[in-house]
Formats: sequence, C-alpha cells, structure tokens
Amino acid sequence: MFDKSLINQAELFETDSVEFKKSNLQKALNKQSKEDVLKFYKDADEAIRSNITVCANVFKIAPLAINDAPESIKANKSLILRAISNDKKAIECIPKHLLEDEQIAMGIINIDPCMALEILSDSILQKDKVSNNLIRTLSYRSHYLRSHYLTNISKVIKRIFSSPLESVFSSHINYVPLINNLVCSHSQTYSLLPKKYQHNKDIILKTIRSNNKKTAFIKNLPENLTSDTSFCLAMLRAGAKPGSMPKTMWKEEWACRNAISVNVLSARHIPNSLWKDRELVIHFFTKLRSSQQIWNGNWTPTFEIINNFHLLNEDINEALASYGYEIKEEAHFLNSKRLVKVFLNNASCTYKLPFGRWKNGVVSQYKLISSKLKLDRDIASKAMQLDFRVYNHIDDSLKYDIKLFKRVVNAKPLVAARFNDKLKDDKELAICSISRSAVNYRHISQRLKNDKEIVKLATDKSATIYKDLPIKYRDDSKIALEAISRDPGNLKHTSPRLKDNKDFVESAILRGASLKYVSNNLKANKHIVRYAVNQYDSNLHFADKTIKEDKEFLLKYFPIHLVFRYCSFKILQDKEIFTAGLNLDIRLIERRGMTPAQMLKMNYEGIYVTERSKIFTYYKKHSKEKDIFLLAKAKSIICGSK
Repeated sequence: MFDKSLINQAELFETDSVEFKKSNLQKALNKQSKEDVLKFYKDADEAIRSNITVCANVFKIAPLAINDAPESIKANKSLILRAISNDKKAIECIPKHLLEDEQIAMGIINIDPCMALEILSDSILQKDKVSNNLIRTLSYRSHYLRSHYLTNISKVIKRIFSSPLESVFSSHINYVPLINNLVCSHSQTYSLLPKKYQHNKDIILKTIRSNNKKTAFIKNLPENLTSDTSFCLAMLRAGAKPGSMPKTMWKEEWACRNAISVNVLSARHIPNSLWKDRELVIHFFTKLRSSQQIWNGNWTPTFEIINNFHLLNEDINEALASYGYEIKEEAHFLNSKRLVKVFLNNASCTYKLPFGRWKNGVVSQYKLISSKLKLDRDIASKAMQLDFRVYNHIDDSLKYDIKLFKRVVNAKPLVAARFNDKLKDDKELAICSISRSAVNYRHISQRLKNDKEIVKLATDKSATIYKDLPIKYRDDSKIALEAISRDPGNLKHTSPRLKDNKDFVESAILRGASLKYVSNNLKANKHIVRYAVNQYDSNLHFADKTIKEDKEFLLKYFPIHLVFRYCSFKILQDKEIFTAGLNLDIRLIERRGMTPAQMLKMNYEGIYVTERSKIFTYYKKHSKEKDIFLLAKAKSIICGSK
C-alpha cells in the first residue's frame, strides 16, 4: 500500500504546493492504479523520479517503473530488491553490472532460482554463499520448478550439469536431492540428465513415482537395469505398470509371486508354464480376493490356463467357481460339499457375474448334486435359503426335520410363509420363526395362533401383530391395554365389548387412544367425552352428534375455540358462539373448514369490521362461484352494517 502521508507534502518532491496539487500523483495514489502510477512516474520530472521515498512507494504498486528510473535509482540496491520482490519481471530491468553483485544475486535466487540460473553469470554463481543458497532453494522448494515449462527447465539442467557449475554444485550435500526434485517436478527431464545419473536407481524410482507415462520411460532404461529382477520389482512398487516390465522378469517363479503381491494384474503376464505351480495359483487367488480387481478387466484367459493345469484340484476349482467361472469338470465335483455350496451361490445370482451368468437356477443345480449330498443338512439349508422351491426336491427324511428348518428360518425369517401345513403347525418351529420376525405369526396354524405362549411372544415382539390375534385375546383387557400402550391405534382392533367398557376406554384414552374407535354409546357419554378431550382436543371431533349439539354442555366445559371448531353446524348458527369465536381468532373459520354456502347462512352482527373483510377474502378464495352478483350478495351479508 502507498504511504498516503506523501499527499500534500510538497517539500518532499522539491516543488511548490500548486504544482503538487495539480500533479497526477495524487489521483494515482488515491486510485492505487498500476497504469496511473506508471504514467505519472514516466511523465514526472527528474526531481520526482530521483526521490527515494517516491520511488519506494511507486515500486510497491508498479515495480516495472524501475525501467524509467534514473541511473541513481537503478544503482540503489534496496529499491531494486523492493521492486523485484513485488514483481519478478522487474529482474529484467536490473543493470547488467548489478547482476554481479552478491546481494542482488541472492535476492534474485530467493524470488526465482530458475531465472537466476538463466541470467546470472558463472562467476557470481560460483561464490560459496550464492551457490549454497541456489542449490538449497532448488532442492527443497519444488514449486519453483513446477511453475516453469520444460524449455526453461532444460536451460536450468544444462547449466547445472555443465562446467564450471557442475564441479561447484556436485560437491554440495544437497546435490542429489536437487536431482530428485528435478525429476519429480518434470519427469521428462530424466533424459536430459548426464548418463551417470540416468543409471542411478534412486533417481529412476523417483521418476517413476512422478511420471504418468511410465511404460515408454521404462522401455528406454539401460539393459543392465531392466535385467535386474529385484530392481524391476522395486519399479513395480514405485508404480510401474506390469506390462512395462521386461519379459526376462516373468521367467522366475519367485519374481512372479512377488509381482502379484505388488500388483495382482501382474498375473496376466505370467507365462503359461508357471501356472503349473499350485502354490503360485493359490497365492494369486489370495491376492485377487483382497485386491478386488476381478472387475478391472477380463481374467478369462488366465482362469482358462489355470483350469487346464488343475482340472481336478478342489481348492483351485473352488476359487475359480467363486468368481463365477464355469469350471470344466463340474460334474466331478457334484459330490464335493465345498464346491456344491459355491455352485448353488452362483446359481442364485440374479446379477451378471464377471464371466457370464449361470444357466441353471438353484433348483436345477440342486437336482444335479449327488444323492449323498442331498442328505446333507448344510446343503439343504443353504439351498432352501437361496430358493425355497428346493423343498420339493430334498430327501424325504429331511422334509420335516425341525432343526433343519429352524436353521433356514434363522437365516431367512420370511421364508416361513412358504411352509406347508405340517411345518406351520409345529410349535417349536413357530416360536423360532416368530422370534426372528413377528410377521410370521400370520403364517402359523390356527391352533398355534390360539396358543397363549405364542400370542405373548408375538405381541411382545411387535404391537402391530395385535390385529391378527384371535378375538378371545383381543377381548382380554390386559393384552389389549398392553398393545394400546405400544400403539394407541390398536384400540380399533379390540373387541366390541371392550370398546363399550367405560373403565377400559378411560384406560385406553389415558394411553393415547382416540375417541374415534370407542363404541357409539360411549361417544355420547359426557364423562368419557370430557375425559378424552382433556387428553387431546381433537377427540371432540369424534363425539356423538348429541354432544356436539348440546350448547350448554359445550360452553360449560370447553373453551370457545374448541366449541367453534367441533360443534355441530346447528349450534354454530348461534350468534353467541359464532361472534365470540371469530372475535377471538378469525382463523377459526378456516380451521373449521366452512363451505361458502354455510358462511352465507351465518349471522355476522357483532363481528368487528376488520375481521369481516378477512372473512370475505376467505370466502372469495374458496367460492367456486365467481358471479359478480353472488359476490356482491356475499359481501352484503358478510360485510354489512355492524
């Protein structure tokens, strides 16, 4: 920011006040415009352009003004450093003789070390203080390198690795970090490095980590490095693509194993002959499961090779089948419990597996398994969990095995709905299925639905099951009140006797039940109505017509806004109730939901004028008739004389 104290300080500029006030500087300072300041400074007389304080302030906003400065100002190191710190383009305006100054050189390095290497001479860069600062800055401040294009970096590299600077820089402790910083910022610079550095393994790995086009880069590496299997693995760990690795690497089993550990996609490059090794195959599937890279491409060729070498190997075929690959010797493994489970899982998939969808469904697949396995509870349980239609095909000895079906229900609770009558009538199985889901109560036999133990279990599990209970339990006040406590809406499903029981209804209302579901007899009971309305105002809506027409009772026990809202229309025509209600709250007419026809039947005497206009507005909004004469009549009725 400019030092605004300069304004009106004419003596500072060695000119009179009149001239100063007429000067464009004042406007330039006030606007703080770079263009205005540059123009002022360029047009100013020698005295102003030579003033150190003026230049200091001008260079803050327009550093390039140094180009128009007198020689005395250009020779001032402090002003030059101030200018270049605000805009590095000002470096181009520095006189050549000052580029040999150590202080100026250090300033340029701190601002842009790459530019320093382009414009500073060898003699100044060879000075210990300057060279130390330069290499330290380049080594640890990568943003300087990333901000320059490759063409500029090429010039930088050329100077670093050529005499006489190479001998100066190479002895520095930060020389190798500098090279690493170069290749990390611009991986293309690797090819510009001297040969001895191109063979440096650390530098190569750094380049791989920073380079997106790794394949082309690795192909150009020296042969002595690419033939080193250990180094190839190191490149894989650094992020190199398996396809860029030399073919010689894939000839050794240990190298292939390590390559898979680094990147499972390496398996695609392993020669067919090595897949004979069972341990390598198992290792591959272990890594494949953890990496979840099955979806990253087509593994069919690899799996095909593995299958050909290990046709009868149960472990390997299990792994192949787990990924949805249709193994060639499936018939051979239909007696294998492990494989059959995988077959059934795959057959149940409704989505497309990586290698296509299994043609056979669970039922069809189950039919194919051996007779021995059809007696196996685990297989039968698994199959029925996937598709209960398998029940028709399981062995007769298992069709009423309660332990088996308890396992099925525990895994898939809703499958109980598909049980046959005999299974639905088993109490042990019913308890198990209801424990997993109360909905299963609806699917058990009628005999068990009347079992007290099962009823209690079902109602404890879920209050929504109350409506499905036999009438004798819905007539039990204890069970009913417990169900209402959990869901007040259950009053609707209680027996007619309980709905007409005064004591029971009071208890139900206390638990949040609505007057809507009690008997008509109790809806006309003033005590019950009062009790219900004290709990919830809306209960007055469900009171009997005789209650809603009893003006004396309504006004005695309920506030006017409730009376207005819920009383019968006959009572509402009473001037006392109508006037008192609307003068209390005009919104009552909307909450009541009065029709336009009903509104025209009311007596509006005694209602405040301001409220009448609001009522008429509501009428117009809800009236289907837009006839001007009808509206005029309505206005006369509603807004007539007070």
